[in-house]
Amino acid sequence: RFMNGLAPPTQHTHLLARAFKFWPAFLIGGVWLWLFWPMMSGKTVCGFRDSAYLYYPLFKWIDAQWMAGEIPLWNPYCNYGMPVVGDGSSSVFYPGKLIFFFRFLSYPSRYGIYLAMHIPIAAAGTYWLAKTFRANKAGATLAACGYAFGGSVLFQATNVIFLVSAAWLPFAVCAVWKMVKTGSIKWALLAAVCCSMMILGGDPQMVYHVGLIAVGTILFEAFRIRSRVKQANRGDNNSASSSKFLFKAGIQLSTMVLVTTALSAIQLLPTYQWAKRSERSTPDYPVNIYDFFHNSQPASANTNTNKGNSLFAEPRGSVEHTYQFSKEYWSVLELFWPNYSGKPFPRHRRWATFAASDRIWVPSTYMGILIAFLGVSGFRLWGPRRKNIWLTWLFLFFCLGSFGWYGAVWLINSFLSEPLPAGPQVGGLYWLLQILLPKYYLFRYPAKLFVIASLALSVLAGINLRKLCEYKFRKTIGVFAGVTLAQYLIVSKLIGSQNNADPLFGFFDTSGSGLDFAISSIQAVVILATGIAVAKYVMTERDSNEVPNELAKSLESKQEQPIGKFGRYSLGQIAIVMLALADVVFANHWMLAQVNSSVFETPTSITSAINQLESTKPDDSPIQIFRHRDLWNDNWNELGSPDRLAEVVKKQRESLYPKHHLEHNVVLIGSFSSVWPRYYEQLLTIAESENPIPNFDNFHLPPDRQLRFDALVVSGKTPALKSSFGSTKLNDPVVWIASEQSSSDVDIQVVSFRPNSVVAKFKTASQGVLAFGRIAEPGWSAKIHNQSTDETAAKKLKLDQEHETLLLAVDSPGEYEVEFRYMPNEFVAGAITSSISWVLLLLVFGYLKIHKN
Repeated sequence: RFMNGLAPPTQHTHLLARAFKFWPAFLIGGVWLWLFWPMMSGKTVCGFRDSAYLYYPLFKWIDAQWMAGEIPLWNPYCNYGMPVVGDGSSSVFYPGKLIFFFRFLSYPSRYGIYLAMHIPIAAAGTYWLAKTFRANKAGATLAACGYAFGGSVLFQATNVIFLVSAAWLPFAVCAVWKMVKTGSIKWALLAAVCCSMMILGGDPQMVYHVGLIAVGTILFEAFRIRSRVKQANRGDNNSASSSKFLFKAGIQLSTMVLVTTALSAIQLLPTYQWAKRSERSTPDYPVNIYDFFHNSQPASANTNTNKGNSLFAEPRGSVEHTYQFSKEYWSVLELFWPNYSGKPFPRHRRWATFAASDRIWVPSTYMGILIAFLGVSGFRLWGPRRKNIWLTWLFLFFCLGSFGWYGAVWLINSFLSEPLPAGPQVGGLYWLLQILLPKYYLFRYPAKLFVIASLALSVLAGINLRKLCEYKFRKTIGVFAGVTLAQYLIVSKLIGSQNNADPLFGFFDTSGSGLDFAISSIQAVVILATGIAVAKYVMTERDSNEVPNELAKSLESKQEQPIGKFGRYSLGQIAIVMLALADVVFANHWMLAQVNSSVFETPTSITSAINQLESTKPDDSPIQIFRHRDLWNDNWNELGSPDRLAEVVKKQRESLYPKHHLEHNVVLIGSFSSVWPRYYEQLLTIAESENPIPNFDNFHLPPDRQLRFDALVVSGKTPALKSSFGSTKLNDPVVWIASEQSSSDVDIQVVSFRPNSVVAKFKTASQGVLAFGRIAEPGWSAKIHNQSTDETAAKKLKLDQEHETLLLAVDSPGEYEVEFRYMPNEFVAGAITSSISWVLLLLVFGYLKIHKN
């Protein structure tokens, strides 16, 4: 009654009105707590995909290094050693990692909070973007719900670094839009801050896409300026205004790029150094037009691809990985029907695995049927509605790009008996990006692009919330119900004919999949019908904010004419938002894939085996374990279990896959990473061929093959290496012994083995070379102490690139203690650059704030 002007205000009504202003935060925050509280309290952990087997143990190991007073710079336990900061997915210096320093909380709780906190960040950014595009409060809240709780973002809790970039994306896009629209440098700086957060969080590809969005927005605005000038001059094509705009926008874009680079230099410089080793950085044949014209030599013979057709051939080797996790054309239907393709876990109910379905990146991109319809209704390819046009093209560009492998050739070959002589990706937008954009082929997984498309569609829905009042939407329910019934009859037959087992989650649950699809169809129709009913009988054609405060008329017809800020129309919009939020959360909550935290913390059967190996160590060197890349039992695809997620986590921990070995501080040969050097692949291939491992019970090497710190002292020669696997053709960079001198002439012992430093004592009867068994990466230094003369000297290490070994010259016989320490110059330079840049940026923002006031 107070809101409608029918009762005088009181103290309680004042408080209620003030609290009601923040209803979007209460609504989104309440649902967020309901979804993530088990994780944040430490009771459960996200137990699927990279979140479970990669980031959970990796972040725990990094946290342990900080607790020990060490900067986590080098990881000696993954394969043959690797720089931690050089691997961007480690996100060591991302500001959000400060939550891990709240050690009064359990580690599962801190990890859960780290995941959970990015959902409200994503919601807040989307709300701000929608408000920037003139959506009202209800519309902006609707957009925030669709993006933050939609499948494209919510499921990224299973792949942490992409959840981080998705959270900062709306802020970056909004800053870019304001930068281009206003020409103010402060928005370029804000966009740089958002981009640096993405890089520090582990996802540089999203920053590349923000750059593309910025370039596209500048060209879009320049075209509109040119059109307006041309129209004002009655046909005279005067390009002076657009040229001036392009010059100013180019300065802003350059500023954004330079500031982003400076702010994230602490991550970028080490990543750049380590990425040079990646197999992705050196493909066997030209994969874009720059390599095509720069490289005059044909591709290597083992690729069976010559230079002339390399850009159009089916990708091979590391380039083939670029197109993994491509989004299928038919998966767009997931926008309109919840869980349309079926749930892949915990029981295998995903029926849409026919044709050429690749590995799924997101099991469902559903963001609410009301949001999908409202978003599509706002599509404009041209015309006066600038914001709608920009968002439409943003959606179409990144939606088409997400198809990746499913290019024009794939689509044409689906209808031909004899396929075209070209790769299926040819003709697709992702293929064009790869061959036209510099270094774009270094990235992979096209389906990641759909996150940007989902943001554009959500904001379009927020802008067009009023369209639910239009008459044509009331006719939609009948048409949609008919389509739903028809496709249900067709899909039900497809589900009944499926018998595709999953290697991880077992046999196909036919009855369960059919039930889920029936619920999905009913839910879609009910939500759409309810939404249109609310729009018809509760909402009016006019926004209450546009209605004058006419108390007399409202008293006469208070049911028809709202006056207060929270009148009938506004409450109707709130009801629509609540309905859409309930719809998307009910459909997507299962994607968080939670398992009990005890599954991650309870010791496994491998723990005792590792302890036994530890007891046989002669010094402080760690245990080395070799692991095959494929260790799953063959009969898993014949089984099924409602608790399969927990069972998968247990198997991964028992097999140390692929980062679970870090909790034991043992070296694992076969631990994959985002940057995979060719040298690793060569050694691992030979190791797998010479060390067959039949089952889980025998996957570790016997004690005589544990990691040892050995030395070779020869007279001024580079040592000849011998593999610890017993193969003379394999140059193992971790374990090797002298072949030219008896091992009895060399006495060496590791007295301290830490990630960033190794201390060893050795005794030699002659001068020569001491070999340090780490991969030959710049950044290692040595300090040697001659115990006979009590002299200490810093020594320069030689990088033996052929054998991937660090070599230290020993000038004379005697007893020595040597310390190898890792502190790369790239990290030091990056840390100084980033620190100064952040301080200067804060000073600039402070100056702008004071100057504004």
